Amino acid sequence: MSSIAVQILLMVLSATLAALGYLIQDTRNTLKERQAKQEEATELLAKELADFKAALPRQYVLREDFIRTTATLEAKIDRVATDTTEIKEAIAKLVGGVK
Repeated sequence: MSSIAVQILLMVLSATLAALGYLIQDTRNTLKERQAKQEEATELLAKELADFKAALPRQYVLREDFIRTTATLEAKIDRVATDTTEIKEAIAKLVGGVK
């Protein structure tokens, strides 16, 4: 009787080990698939970030550059206004207007 009980116990242990081995293998495969998907997503995100960084200087202006350019344009406009006023006064003197 004891040899039958030992054989049944061995069969149950073998079946349990087989089921456990299958579950472990299935879990490993699932984790590998998830890791592969995460790596693909990470690579895609890295590529998009690199594209964004490459396009950034063409689409946006730094605040300091904008301020510098605006100041330069304002100085040129002021100079043109001053020159225009001087020309207007010179013409007025030639025509006999304001002395």
